[in-house]
Amino acid sequence: RHFEALDLDVRALQLMNGFPKSWFIPRIVKSMLKIRSFMKKNTNDDILSMPLMTDPRKIFAMKISADLAQRAQIVHNMPVMMLNLCKMVCRTIKYGICQDSSSAFVTYGFLMGA
Repeated sequence: RHFEALDLDVRALQLMNGFPKSWFIPRIVKSMLKIRSFMKKNTNDDILSMPLMTDPRKIFAMKISADLAQRAQIVHNMPVMMLNLCKMVCRTIKYGICQDSSSAFVTYGFLMGA
């Protein structure tokens, strides 16, 4: 059932233009470079003082993405998990912080440090 739920999450994000249909690896690398550049330019205080995310569609996309991240980890789909985490962090950088931003930053940091 996790595979089915993961597929539904991916399709929901695709309908919201929040997830590509293919070419995961190049997109992951591009997103990681963008995140790395952002992290080098900003301190923890800068990140914590970012504006709040206010767009309900973006907040909803973050909630779906948070669920997707857990399911992708359960079924060991690392490309989907990594791309999703990168998309979550990039969405936070672009649109502001929301409740699910912290888990994206923590998981991304954990994976980069591993």
